[in-house]
Amino acid sequence: MRPVTNSKKERDVVLLDLGNVVLGIDPRQVFVEWSTRSGLAEAYFARKWVLDDAYKEHERGKLSFEDYCRTLNKRYGLSMSSQDWGIGWNKLWTRPFAKVLELFPGIKTNYRLCAFSNTNATHAKDFTSKYPEVISQFDELFLSHELGERKPDAAGFELICKQLNCQPSQIAFFDDTQENIDGAKKFGIRASLTKGETEVASALKSLLLS
Repeated sequence: MRPVTNSKKERDVVLLDLGNVVLGIDPRQVFVEWSTRSGLAEAYFARKWVLDDAYKEHERGKLSFEDYCRTLNKRYGLSMSSQDWGIGWNKLWTRPFAKVLELFPGIKTNYRLCAFSNTNATHAKDFTSKYPEVISQFDELFLSHELGERKPDAAGFELICKQLNCQPSQIAFFDDTQENIDGAKKFGIRASLTKGETEVASALKSLLLS
């Protein structure tokens, strides 16, 4: 295990994605709820789901949830209210990853523990309300809709380095999407692809023992 430093500002950073790294997610739960509320088949929502420009602008905080719902209504041929879209939208979460959370105290002894999530104001309000005991453990929380930038773009990683006053090489980043890992590595960050509770916990244990 790395020696403890006296100042958090001197420590390296463990930067975690949230969905499928710290918090369990299941997109099917979203489609099931939308199906129930619209009368359309669950498979229809899954088949036509895309991370389009509107989705990405929503995650950058450039497009409101109400405006994003209008794009969803157009895509699916619906006139569903933003309230109904939102109820389904927030069905995403399953449970926090206990095996990962139990490693947080050891990580925080030697590293600054931070999160970087591509998300939006609606989801952020929901997961901070549902899991305050998890979110409060992070020294810094970087959310794309607040940063105005999202992974895998270099601009997001650059902003994080500036705010943490650190070099990219000081960051160990864990994410479940290869595109985000590639973007981080290109920027000079040490990045590892981890999918699901067991993989994340194993990778963090290896980091603590290095």
